Amino acid sequence: MSAAQNPSQLELHPLTNLFPRMPAAEFRDFLEDIQRHGIRQPVIVHAGKIIDGRHRWEACRELGIRCPVDSYLGDASHEGLLRAVISYNLRRRHLTASQRGMLAAEALPQFEAAARERQQAAGRAHGRGQSNSSGRVRPELSGSKRARDDAAKAFEVGARSVAYAKRVRKADPELAGKVLRGEKTLRAADREVTQRQKVKVEEIGARPSDGRLRLLTRALRMVREAQLIEPKTEETVRCLAELEELVCKALDAVLATRSGC
Repeated sequence: MSAAQNPSQLELHPLTNLFPRMPAAEFRDFLEDIQRHGIRQPVIVHAGKIIDGRHRWEACRELGIRCPVDSYLGDASHEGLLRAVISYNLRRRHLTASQRGMLAAEALPQFEAAARERQQAAGRAHGRGQSNSSGRVRPELSGSKRARDDAAKAFEVGARSVAYAKRVRKADPELAGKVLRGEKTLRAADREVTQRQKVKVEEIGARPSDGRLRLLTRALRMVREAQLIEPKTEETVRCLAELEELVCKALDAVLATRSGC
């Protein structure tokens, strides 16, 4: 059962910033709708912080009316709240696959942090990460693969989309913003980034004698050709995305060295 609360007594949970704000024109229409019909769904709050209903809360604050709230009763861990925020928003917003892929890449650090926490907890429980008889610390598998898979699943996209989005965000944040706003598809943005990389190779005078560039560009082309072959299992898609990311990182490093960056 929801209760009304003064909007000034609430604040936003940082996780709500994972999703973009409503455009100004759309928010004005939203305000008018609330003036006519009131708040249809209560704001969801955990420990005094809003995890769902940011725009409803802002509308109540602007209109000077009390805000109906419900308490969050789910998993209160950081990962539980993260998944709840994503679920609430995906259920209500009409997002394209490209937008979801970019949002997954933006949320990736949160999932990586959750994966590290799980890994550390497992290490404490099972003795992993401890020093062995030789005195060396036993390495643990990186949580990045699991984190990317978790992010992809939460945002209902493939692991390859998350890899593309991560690459675009790193290369051109403004271009990533266009994908988030629905002005460009993720695949088109990735092709644009790839084309810029090819131009950069030409501008710095890459010669066939440069074995590293030659091998890396050939490897990238082969990986992307393999990605077009169907059918593929989800494991194959994930492995190809990881391989593509590694090749791109190596290529970026070589280009930076040659251009004096």
